[in-house]
Amino acid sequence: MQERPGASDTTKRGGQRYGNDRSPFAPPQSGHDPVVSLDDSLPARWLWIHTLAVMAGAVGCFAEVETVTVTGVIISLTGIFLTRAARRCGNPPGVLLGLSGPGVSVASLIVINLLEWSPQEADVPMKIVAAVYTPGVLFLQRQAERVAEQRERERLSAGGQPAAPTTDQAS
Repeated sequence: MQERPGASDTTKRGGQRYGNDRSPFAPPQSGHDPVVSLDDSLPARWLWIHTLAVMAGAVGCFAEVETVTVTGVIISLTGIFLTRAARRCGNPPGVLLGLSGPGVSVASLIVINLLEWSPQEADVPMKIVAAVYTPGVLFLQRQAERVAEQRERERLSAGGQPAAPTTDQAS
């Protein structure tokens, strides 16, 4: 490839200059906080989506026990996504909450299949599981929010930038 007259090695294709500026492909600066706040939009959204899925599943279970076949899958998937997001931002209650979704769903499925329960036989036990699990989810969700608030305070006191407000905080 032939260089243009007067072009230096800091000039890239398209006329962008990098010289002392950072390359867009450079790794993050060492002063960057590696722990992401749960208040950052994606993890906070998964926290609420999972909690709402559990609450909807409990309502569905009390209305018609056969809805657990659908809501169990939804709770498992939202739990997996929440686990990944909470783990990335270092939020142990969020990780526990996320893992509880697939755990309760799989445990319920195993018990129902091992005991060969019909929908009528599974009705009362599944309602008991929903009645116990839902308040536990609400408790863990609040704990995850507290951890996120503490991390945000620590980041602000260290001179970091505040996290972008989520839709809940903006209103």
